[in-house]
Amino acid sequence: MELNHDISNGITTLSQSQYIKKILERYRMANSQPIKMPIDSNMTLPWTYPDIAHAVGMVLRHAATSEQAHMTTVKRIFHYL
Repeated sequence: MELNHDISNGITTLSQSQYIKKILERYRMANSQPIKMPIDSNMTLPWTYPDIAHAVGMVLRHAATSEQAHMTTVKRIFHYL
């Protein structure tokens, strides 16, 4: 996790970009094509907001009954990252 503080503008930001790069490299997805939404709008799982935390939460709720659709969603989240 990276913490950056811009004193002149009084802005503090928090980033996990290095961690994301490491995870993408681990799963051989570092060179994957980026996408705009972390979850497919045609997905059959119910969702209302295309947010990364929401998409990850949905996959985790169904992790015990993991199917190909769930793996596809995880890969989609990686592409989004």
